[in-house]
Amino acid sequence: MLPGTAWDRTNSSKMRGSTTPAHWQRTQAEGIASTFFARPWRLKVDAGRVKKFALETDPGGVYVIAYEYVTDQWLFDGSSLYYADVTADSNLPVFDDYLMELHIKWRASRALGLPYLDDRADANTVENQIYAQERGAEITLEADVLSFRNNAPDHGYG
Repeated sequence: MLPGTAWDRTNSSKMRGSTTPAHWQRTQAEGIASTFFARPWRLKVDAGRVKKFALETDPGGVYVIAYEYVTDQWLFDGSSLYYADVTADSNLPVFDDYLMELHIKWRASRALGLPYLDDRADANTVENQIYAQERGAEITLEADVLSFRNNAPDHGYG
């Protein structure tokens, strides 16, 4: 899961998380209910050693949360399945075909003992260009976490 990408689409607000294990245990023990503003979450490993997305408190009902993630499944079968290993000649890479060709070219040249540094530089240049096009710079003028606990002193008002 990519940091800073969790979004509560039901309430149109950014999610706060991943919370620390200590914060998670405190809120579970004290029964602190979080509001829909910046709802805390955590990735937890279940008994089957599978990571699961868990909300600090269950909002109930239908709830839509979206986030970006990274996967090791780099092949697509053209219909709906993704794979980490080649299963058929019809598998398609989910990344740019030309970029894959460039990287295969310089790696093959290196394995054969041929000059490969120019080919590797070309592959890295194309990779950086694609990365720059797909990942725009995030500009935000709002605070990442909504917090009210340090805004007012406990004593000495006026």
